[in-house]
Formats: sequence, structure tokens, C-alpha cells
Amino acid sequence: MKKLAVLLVALVAVFGVAKADNDKVIDTTQLPQAAQVFIKKYFGTNKVVIAKEDAGLFISSYDVIFADGTKLEFDNDGNWTEVKCAAVPASLIPSQIQSKINELFPGTQVLKIERDGNGYDIKLSNRQELEFDTKFRLIDIDD
Repeated sequence: MKKLAVLLVALVAVFGVAKADNDKVIDTTQLPQAAQVFIKKYFGTNKVVIAKEDAGLFISSYDVIFADGTKLEFDNDGNWTEVKCAAVPASLIPSQIQSKINELFPGTQVLKIERDGNGYDIKLSNRQELEFDTKFRLIDIDD
């Protein structure tokens, strides 16, 4: 029984490694519907250069790169996880975060916003990097 358990763990590990780095180029119509709607709403006039699916063992993630250098990342359901561009659309930035940015660093642009289960990471045009928790409280500043 112990040998069977070890064998199963080994097979899962080998399969996981084999599936790692499984990027494949896809058409934007193959992105999850939520990602397609997001792109159309916020970046509809930009030309997509490449869209990729990173197929993981159980879930996939997606990257989209535009001709102007804008890069978007989406989770398995098509929800954005990262937006990196010359100026992140203001409507993507939670108002509490935008208010804090305006208070501390007036006149700066948000160049990158990332979100995950722990909160938001923001990169500003003045090279400051801000970290906010899930309740939009500023918890760290790096320069």
C-alpha cells in the first residue's frame, strides 16, 4: 500500500512537471467570455499581438499583449489579475486606492495594477510601489 501511495505521488509530480510551462498561443475568441468583454470595454481600440493560455494541471491562466506594449493577465474564469500599460484606466482602480494615490502622490499615473486574494499591488509613474490589502488599506510602500 505504501508503494502504491509513493507511486501515485511520483506520477502526479511527473505529470505536473510535464504540464508546467504549457503555454500555447490562442485566438482572443478562445479567451474566457469575461476576458473578452474586459478587453473590448477597456482596450477595444488596441491591436492584440498575441494571446496565450498557460494550461496548468487543474486551471489555466491567460496573457494578452497588445502592439502598444500593454499586457493583461487573466485567471481561469477570465477575471483580470494584472494590467500593465502606459496608464491603467481609472475605472479599473478601486476608488479608495485612487484616493490614497491622489493624496500621497498627486499627478502620478498608475502603470501597473495586480490583484489577488491578498489585495492589490500598484506601480506608479514615479517608481513608487504600493501594496493594499483586501480592504483597500495601504500596507506597504517601496521605492
